[in-house]
Amino acid sequence: AEFPSSISANGTVALQVFKFSRDLYLIPLSSATGQPTGVARRLTQDGRLKDLWPSGGDRGSVHFWAQGTDSRASSWDFFALDLGSGKQTRVNGRIPLWDTVVISPDGRQVAYSVPEGDSYSIRVGETASGAPEARVLCRACGKARRFSPDGRFLLYNPEASVKPEPKRKFTVRLLELATGKDRPWLEDASDSAFVRTLGQDSAWLLIVLAPPGSSGMGRGYLVPWREQPVPKSEWIKIPLPDAAPTNWRVSPTGSFFYFLEGSKLMAIRFNPQRADFSERQEVKFVPGSTVTLKSDDEWEVRGPGLVLEREEESDNSVWLLKLPR
Repeated sequence: AEFPSSISANGTVALQVFKFSRDLYLIPLSSATGQPTGVARRLTQDGRLKDLWPSGGDRGSVHFWAQGTDSRASSWDFFALDLGSGKQTRVNGRIPLWDTVVISPDGRQVAYSVPEGDSYSIRVGETASGAPEARVLCRACGKARRFSPDGRFLLYNPEASVKPEPKRKFTVRLLELATGKDRPWLEDASDSAFVRTLGQDSAWLLIVLAPPGSSGMGRGYLVPWREQPVPKSEWIKIPLPDAAPTNWRVSPTGSFFYFLEGSKLMAIRFNPQRADFSERQEVKFVPGSTVTLKSDDEWEVRGPGLVLEREEESDNSVWLLKLPR
């Protein structure tokens, strides 16, 4: 990146030139206790700028956008990173850089939303790089949010628009992948509804209710997954501070919920057999860890542990450039 800071009377420009990158780290977590079992392991070291993306999909991998190698253009690619081997795989190269990309539970399908008029069209294709062009599942229909746990449906918000309307109330509908038919699934009388899958647990979904026009603060519930709408009598309130849903992370098994309380990372455990929660506990990082979670980090809980991105040192220099007359 190049930023001019001043220009002299004789046409000399002072330029600040810099490059910075982010890399991904994995802190292993115990599936039994939810606590770290070792220090952070660096997953990437390639000098690119990266952004973690909460797209769902196979619990053994994490997805991220990475800045392309063409320095003359703002090019970004979408990657899957295997948390065991560290192998990076470019996901279907035909995905544009929009703000909604979701991956199916088996990791084989990708859905994304493309602006069309005032709404969005939803496309579905294979994740394999070089796969055929994604097919249009519906036109001007809303934004894809998650695949259903069984992979047969997309859960989407039909009210999503290109130009946001702050007071608009959102509902959730089911869109059948095989036929393109859709049906209502979740609507609250007064609040907007949003949905996330619960790791790899096929029995539950995580929903958030928030007042229309709010800053994203909302109440979280666990809802049993089935195709027909679930009555509120079967919802389970999650005993977490009301917050934006992006402030909560769920382990892939659906057993542990993680959230930041000030500078501390906290966890509570969900028992699906009893449908109840444990008391909250502080997550204790292994002594001697040089990389731990900070409040301003981007992070996800995936497969074997907690994945976070960390900005590395930037290369920074100042240049003088003589402008042509």
